[in-house]
Amino acid sequence: MAVRIQRITRGALDVRVAEAFVADDAIAIHEALEGSGAGSQASIDLHESRRSEPVALAHLASDILSQRWRIELHGICWYDIRLLAHLGVSSRELGAAPAERDF
Repeated sequence: MAVRIQRITRGALDVRVAEAFVADDAIAIHEALEGSGAGSQASIDLHESRRSEPVALAHLASDILSQRWRIELHGICWYDIRLLAHLGVSSRELGAAPAERDF
């Protein structure tokens, strides 16, 4: 697992993903959101991530589409945006512009 989750305030999380975004990372983020309660927000920084596993993005898409939390993605590449779109997540729901890189 290469994710660091930091609670900024009672209802806000700062998440930094390093190297690769894997299923265990997405599950850890989900559990942190569950612990924060409905209406919480998370800022997820993927700038340092070299790749994202499709299953991790599927978990994340489920959390985004549930609309229980406000999730902003930063540093996400175009490939991952396209995969999330196939899973039903609109670019409006991502909350941030994509990174200039695309793997």
